Amino acid sequence: ATGKCRSTLEGHSSHVRAVSFSPDGQLVASASSDKSVRLWEAATGTCRRTMEGHSSHALPATTVAFSPDGQLVASASSDKSVRLWEAKRCEVKRRR
Repeated sequence: ATGKCRSTLEGHSSHVRAVSFSPDGQLVASASSDKSVRLWEAATGTCRRTMEGHSSHALPATTVAFSPDGQLVASASSDKSVRLWEAKRCEVKRRR
């Protein structure tokens, strides 16, 4: 490891508040003040999907995490909501 920057993931229109690697290291999820969660390919830095389930709320997505098996992505918002997304399809599975 050289400490050299491997890639920069750009696309959010506001501050990035949290990032998380999938268990297999293939994907990176990011949560932003722009009220979206994005899934990125770790190897290329390409944005695979933008999930905007928090966009109907006034407050940003604040944290993001993968389930241990990598099948779900959980995101939370300052509006006290949590969204569970299917990582492969990036659709809301459940709202809490």
